[in-house]
Amino acid sequence: MRHSSSFVLAILLCLVVTLPALAAEANQPQNEILTDPNQVLMVFDGENITVGHFMRFRPQIDVNTAKDLTNFYLITQLYYEEAQRRGLEKEEQLKFVAEAKYKQVFVSELAERTKRQARITKEDVEKYYNENQNKDPLLTHPELFSFSQIQLADIKTAQEVLKKINAGQDINELAKELSSSKNARSGGRVLKFPENIIRNRYGDDFVNALLNASEGDVLGPIKDRQGKYQVLRHEGRRSPRPKTFDSVKKELTIRLQRDREKEALEKLTSSLKEKAKSRYKMVGPLSKNDSSEEKD
Repeated sequence: MRHSSSFVLAILLCLVVTLPALAAEANQPQNEILTDPNQVLMVFDGENITVGHFMRFRPQIDVNTAKDLTNFYLITQLYYEEAQRRGLEKEEQLKFVAEAKYKQVFVSELAERTKRQARITKEDVEKYYNENQNKDPLLTHPELFSFSQIQLADIKTAQEVLKKINAGQDINELAKELSSSKNARSGGRVLKFPENIIRNRYGDDFVNALLNASEGDVLGPIKDRQGKYQVLRHEGRRSPRPKTFDSVKKELTIRLQRDREKEALEKLTSSLKEKAKSRYKMVGPLSKNDSSEEKD
């Protein structure tokens, strides 16, 4: 295939995801799936355009999609040739952008192949699980706290409520009567909340008071993140405990695979930049942030 045709196919790969006709594909009736990559769809200037040319865009191509893609290729080719006749390819900015888009096809393929070579195994996932059960939050059920709270607007009222509780009045009944919190109807009860949620909602002082108290202790007044005052009773805590391998296997595999792929791409990038460091130099405003110069 001529360079101009291969160039257009490369650009087509970058643009096909925005093809309006393909956006409407879901509304088209089901039709025959084309499975033979050598099946010719169009002959253009004596060259065969086949199903295989478009299989890089879609793993499965039906007749309607093939028609859309072939027509889009034809129009793109004709527009490209007209642009050549009008001298657009001689404009430096357009040449720079076109070359970048052309190369991007091969860049994307190299990145995909690099990621495919970085596949992790079930054994990799099991090893990570066994070595990081007590280190990785994903592998552990968080510590949970239960407490009863009364939320009040000012410190003076909070201190008076605390005195009532210490004198024997029930915190849950007082919460129903006095608390401005949404859980007042239920007596201010908060059951089995993770530490991070409590910290985000009420602040560090609130969490630290719970961590340093025992079940049954009455705490406060504590000023929370919203400037409200909390009087609370510790109702118990459940220590962190490991999750089973089966319960985290899927999510852990996805995360480790993503990390492995990222690491492989970063390694490739660093290697290529190191080999090419004598070929380029950041100048002007970019020179200050060029890490390769700092190394030198």
